Amino acid sequence: MRGIFLLFVGIFLHYQARTQDITIYKSSHNYEVTVSRLDSILQAKGLTQYKTVVMDLETDTISTQNRVFSFEDKDLSLKIAACEPSATLDLPLRIVVWSEESEVYLGYIDPSFMKRRFRITDCNDQIKGLTRILVRVINECIRKT
Repeated sequence: MRGIFLLFVGIFLHYQARTQDITIYKSSHNYEVTVSRLDSILQAKGLTQYKTVVMDLETDTISTQNRVFSFEDKDLSLKIAACEPSATLDLPLRIVVWSEESEVYLGYIDPSFMKRRFRITDCNDQIKGLTRILVRVINECIRKT
């Protein structure tokens, strides 16, 4: 009986993780350069930046570097809000940068998840626009110079 319960819990957790469409890229730069490039790119593209959450931690047993960048394209955000006000719970957009075993990664939750989560039937162009922004920013950030 316990095995069946654990199977259902595992399936549920797997489904929950998959439905959020987390997209992860590996950076070709170290952590400091990746963070600096991302910050510069967001500014250069004229995106509205909000507070960056720094979650770096160094102790005897734990060493982690993690930053969450929050930003938006105000025009697209307003159009999404007009289409489905509850979808603004997923805005502003966020990109997380972290280091893991001397590798650096960037990740985000695909905006197309908003369509399922908030049952949006319209605004396809605006949601695709949000995805394009994320992909362009990250590709420019991880590109070798």
